[in-house]
Parts: sequence; structure tokens; C-alpha cells
Amino acid sequence: MGIWKDIKGFEGMYQASTCGHIRNSRTGHIMSPCLNRKGYPQTSLWKNKKGHSKTIHRHVAETFIPNPENKPQVNHIDGNKLNNNIDNLEWNTSNENIQHAYDNGLILKPTGTRNGRCTIKKEDALKIKRLLLEDYKHQEIADIIGTTKHVVSNIKKGRSWAHLEEEL
Repeated sequence: MGIWKDIKGFEGMYQASTCGHIRNSRTGHIMSPCLNRKGYPQTSLWKNKKGHSKTIHRHVAETFIPNPENKPQVNHIDGNKLNNNIDNLEWNTSNENIQHAYDNGLILKPTGTRNGRCTIKKEDALKIKRLLLEDYKHQEIADIIGTTKHVVSNIKKGRSWAHLEEEL
């Protein structure tokens, strides 16, 4: 079960283990977590008749992993929200956490119509790419599609819809 250590603020009451478990210090009972709405295991620790809910990975990180840069988030290195072993946890900034998720395929980059600023459909983007290959002028393409020169320019420069190259 790894090494057990008191959870800060709950000394003598609850402990976290390096393997990612929480137990009641007085009874030795390992607590059964429930999943929160984001899929992370969490548990409620009781003190002075008041429950304090927190995710297991947060308890483990705060108990065992130094955070000298005071980073606000705890990241699961393998992307598995259920693996709360200290070897799988690290402190991160929000940007580092999001980049890790992109790099490991845990979330998809908002490309194409998933991008909130998208103003054209995939079919139109493909048509723009084809017309660019045929040396149409930006304004001519914009008029044909019913969009702006700026949209055409961004597609030509690869700032938007770059992921469609393989479909041409």
C-alpha cells in the first residue's frame, strides 16, 4: 500500500498513500472514492462535523509532491484519471496541463468547425484550397465562397484549415 502520511489540515484523522489511496487514520479503513462529474475519484474528509470534498490526486500531490513553483494544477502524466500513484502525478500550470492533453491525444485541438471562430464549412475550405491551387485571386475566391479575403488568406498561409492538406 506504499507509504502513508497525514493529510495537511487533517493530521491524526486521514492519511494519503504514495499509491493513491486515502484512509481513516483512527480505523485504518481505506476510503472508497466516488467519481466527480469530470471523472476524477474524490472523497469527503470530515472535520468538526463538516465534509471537505477533494480529488484523490490533489490530496496525494499536496501530501507528497513538493511544489516550489506554486503551480496550481495536478496533472496525470499517463492521462489516466484513476491512476493516482505519486509517480504518475506532477504539478502544472493550466497551460502546461492543456498542452499535455493535446500532446497525448486526451483532447482534440479545436480545428475546423470545432474552432469557435470558424465562419465557413469544411467543404468551403476545401474549395478555397482548390481555387488557390488554380491561381484565383483572394478576392475572387472570397466572392465565390461568400466569405472575406482575410479567411482566404488565413487558409493559404496555413493559419486555418491546415489539417485538410491530405484531403486535396
